[in-house]
Amino acid sequence: MTDLLDSIRAELRTRLDELRPLVREYERLQEAATALADGSPATGKRAGRKHGGSKARRGGSRRAGSRRRASSSSEREVNREKVMALVRERPGITKAELKDAAGLSSTGVAQNLRRMLHRGDVREEALPSGSTGYRLADGRTGPSASGRDGETDY
Repeated sequence: MTDLLDSIRAELRTRLDELRPLVREYERLQEAATALADGSPATGKRAGRKHGGSKARRGGSRRAGSRRRASSSSEREVNREKVMALVRERPGITKAELKDAAGLSSTGVAQNLRRMLHRGDVREEALPSGSTGYRLADGRTGPSASGRDGETDY
């Protein structure tokens, strides 16, 4: 009976070893399909990649294990429009509310707000709660004729 179990275990290990690369390929393809379908980064474990990895392979500019990727200009534009629309719809909205409503990271919200403040698209205001809210800058009601907030054609 022990010989039979050992034989079955050996067959299972052999078959698992044969299928492991196919499972990794399946996960990578599924990740790519998800990213192409909704334009967002795929979630979950990256197939075939060791935890941490070598800094030399990634240029050493990010922490080991970081899964951050650069946003494309179209993704940044979509995020900026989300933030601008929410500020327009909900004057006095806070960073935390923007983060939740827009589905962006705290960093993404902060970067967008910093750029909008610099361009004069939005302004900060002290809220009764003691926190900071954001609203469109005075006299602003929506996108300019050029379709880009804060830019005028001279």
